[in-house]
Amino acid sequence: MLRRSRTFVVMFFILAVAIFVGYRFFRIMTTDRTMPVIEMDSESITVSVEGGDEAILEGVTATDKKDGDITENLFIESRTNFFDKGRFNVTIAVVDKDNHVVKTTREVTYSDYISPQFSLSGPLKFQIQSERNDSLDIAGGLGARDVIEGNISNRIKISRDYTIVAYTAGDYHMEFIVSNNMGDTVNFPVTVTLYNAAQESNLPKIQLSSYLINTPVGSEVDLGTLLQQVTYHGIIYTRSDDGTLYSDRYDGEGNILTFPSDYVQVDDNVDWSTPGVYEVVIKVIDNSNGLSNTARCYINVY
Repeated sequence: MLRRSRTFVVMFFILAVAIFVGYRFFRIMTTDRTMPVIEMDSESITVSVEGGDEAILEGVTATDKKDGDITENLFIESRTNFFDKGRFNVTIAVVDKDNHVVKTTREVTYSDYISPQFSLSGPLKFQIQSERNDSLDIAGGLGARDVIEGNISNRIKISRDYTIVAYTAGDYHMEFIVSNNMGDTVNFPVTVTLYNAAQESNLPKIQLSSYLINTPVGSEVDLGTLLQQVTYHGIIYTRSDDGTLYSDRYDGEGNILTFPSDYVQVDDNVDWSTPGVYEVVIKVIDNSNGLSNTARCYINVY
């Protein structure tokens, strides 16, 4: 009886081994060991930033010996940072039904790419803080937008090379910085003015139509239109279409009061043919008593 049991165990073991070997042989014979093939009509391509992944994959196909055409399985696995402005590499991958993965690289150039641009909703001019521990939000009116990612205002930083003493009046030169996910970093050099409210109260108050203008190389802006409004001695003077600053008041002879044009100076060093950020200073000076005030607009030529 014991011998018959041993014989049964040996036969069962041999059968199990045979089944395992047979299964392994079947898997070997039926498993697809060929790799997919990716083909491109060109190793580089120029597309619009609006084109998305479909535009980058144009002219790229994938086939597999077992699965046939698997072009629809292509996808962009990763992107490098820009190695030139608007130029980068992508890694294109494809996977077949047997989970075989093949990758290749393609160079992409954005035809209409521009670097991130800042926006500024008001003057970088603030009242000094009364206490040393008061906070001063100098970046509150700043924004930034990228043609690829959209709003990136939350990435704006202040260069550590500059500091502001919030309780001391004066002009402080500093720089804001913003970057997109492709490694394109833009610097925005500015002058931040802190003023004493008591001293400022008797000075002309200046309002500009814009505080930051982004314009392409070669496209000039009429800087004479920047001064939108001046308030002085309680009278508001507003720019009209002819460039004159008119008030809503009249003199003794019934003539409408206008702000003297020779009280206004526009100082700029803008080179419209060279990319960069340029500071335009609009100064209003009362020639009768020397009281003056300034406002700044920044021209980003890109």
